[in-house]
Amino acid sequence: MTPIDNALAELASSDFINISAVAKAHGILPSTLSRRWRGRSTSKAEALSDRRFLNNEQERSLIDYINELSKRSAALTPAMVTAFASQLAGNAPGHCWVSRFVGRHRSELESAYLNNLDLERHRADSVHSYEVHFNTINQKIQQYQISEDNIYNMDEKGFLLGRLNKVRRIFSRDLKGSGKLLGAVQDGSRDWLTVAATICADGTALAPLLIYQSDASTIQDSWLRDFDPEQQDCFFSSSPSGWTSDETGSKWLQELFDTSTAVKARRNWRLLFVDGHGSHVTTGFSQKALEKKILVVIYPPHTTHRLQPLDVGCFAPLAAYYSQSLETFSNSSEGLTKMSQKDFFGVFWPAWQRAFTKANIKSSWKKTDLVPWCPWVVLDKLKQQPPATEQRLERLSSSPPLDWGSPKIRRSMRKAVNGSTDRRTRKLLSKLTGELLSTKAQLTLAKLEKKKALDALRAVQKKQKRGKKLMEEFRASEDCGAVVFSPSKVRKLLDLHKAREQAKEQQKADKALKAQRAVAAKEFKARETQQRKYDRAVASAARKRADVDAKAARKATKEALRAQKLREKSLKVASRRPRGEVAKQKVVKKSTAPTRQPLAQMNPNQQISRSGRIIKKTARLL
Repeated sequence: MTPIDNALAELASSDFINISAVAKAHGILPSTLSRRWRGRSTSKAEALSDRRFLNNEQERSLIDYINELSKRSAALTPAMVTAFASQLAGNAPGHCWVSRFVGRHRSELESAYLNNLDLERHRADSVHSYEVHFNTINQKIQQYQISEDNIYNMDEKGFLLGRLNKVRRIFSRDLKGSGKLLGAVQDGSRDWLTVAATICADGTALAPLLIYQSDASTIQDSWLRDFDPEQQDCFFSSSPSGWTSDETGSKWLQELFDTSTAVKARRNWRLLFVDGHGSHVTTGFSQKALEKKILVVIYPPHTTHRLQPLDVGCFAPLAAYYSQSLETFSNSSEGLTKMSQKDFFGVFWPAWQRAFTKANIKSSWKKTDLVPWCPWVVLDKLKQQPPATEQRLERLSSSPPLDWGSPKIRRSMRKAVNGSTDRRTRKLLSKLTGELLSTKAQLTLAKLEKKKALDALRAVQKKQKRGKKLMEEFRASEDCGAVVFSPSKVRKLLDLHKAREQAKEQQKADKALKAQRAVAAKEFKARETQQRKYDRAVASAARKRADVDAKAARKATKEALRAQKLREKSLKVASRRPRGEVAKQKVVKKSTAPTRQPLAQMNPNQQISRSGRIIKKTARLL
């Protein structure tokens, strides 16, 4: 504690307050102690906390969150830390805030480059799973009395022929600064080749199998121009993809592994560790291994980075030495010769001899704690952690996080707290304020983690559910995912394979029956469609005939009406009198026309029409 803190503590514990005496006793100014005692000033740490982007409580919560994610191998990047700090403070920090934050807490935090680890491998790091695996292996070794010289590990490693690893180089600073030097030149060959390596727990290695990429699945003589059968022990094969296949795995087991290890094993059982590649877990592979008294052990999924000796201690040096040999080859040709399959063996063999030494092989087995037997070394590296789901549930809260204010608002809050005259009240309010800030920071981080968990859940739900492979279904019945193909397990695998084949046949028969039903339904529908077409055609013809008959009937009716009219007209004409008789009658007929009156007898006011009649006028017109 600083002198002023000691003085404040002495004033708080004394009944009689004498600021001058206490300040003199601790060697500080009375005015300074008086301002601190009355809350008109604060300590340097508190002042810096108020001026910083995040206060002490927020930074403490952020550090705890970073530590928790680091335990889950989910270390944050500077951009992610900046995003979390922005959520806590409500605005964006400065450009160099992350580096200052890490430097301020260098005792707890560090910034460096880390190797990437697959998420599935991290999830597979389970203490329980590893314990069950080691116990199972130990039980089988004791049951079948397998010695160290009969324990093997086989795995494949792929090579891009012209690919170089990154190495430290010396170059011109001016050329690099001008932008003309972009990197080291490599030939860029993308031909693929696989090496199947096998090592024994006694420190020896079997001859490697090189699988070349060839569409014709043949080996060319030019590929083996650097191979000396008398000095070098190696096997060669080819496949269209350059990877192992079911056929290649079966041939490797019979022609390479069994032939090379049968003499040393005699009639004893051999233990072979392989990964879960498809060419290693077929029923044919397991059955042939059982016939040769070979116990095949399949590692638990995504655990070879810890349990497989080849991955732990042999393949990394092999890749480094191959890159060095390839660089030597490229430098010797000054970049004029392109790497090809015929040059691979000459580059690969020196790297193989340097990487697969007896000391390196024994060290690889020791790191996996199999030979000598000490599984607790691997188990000690894995600390039991609560499941990720439980960790999330513990940190989540249903209460919504409150928004954070700016540093100015925090300073005003602290000033309001320090403005109280009662020191006990100030101390209580200060404590409550700190707890409030810490709780708000934890709630904000919990909200962010909840959002990430929900996004991950939605992403998982969107994925299609696919059927499990045979080996995955077989592993599901095991406790840890590891499988030892003992005789009982092989029989169980064959039964499972038979059941699956029967299920496939049944599914195939059901599919064929469904197809037949679909064809029958299609034919029935086609017949119905044809019948409807025929019915429509018949109905259409009937309608046309009815229309023609109706038209003919209307025409006949019309003709009959016309004939009747003609008959009626002819009868009317026949019933008329001759024209002479009509004239005589007119002459004989007495005229009924009115006689004209003489002009003398007419009233002068009367008007006469042309016919001689008197036009009568109404009284209104008169």
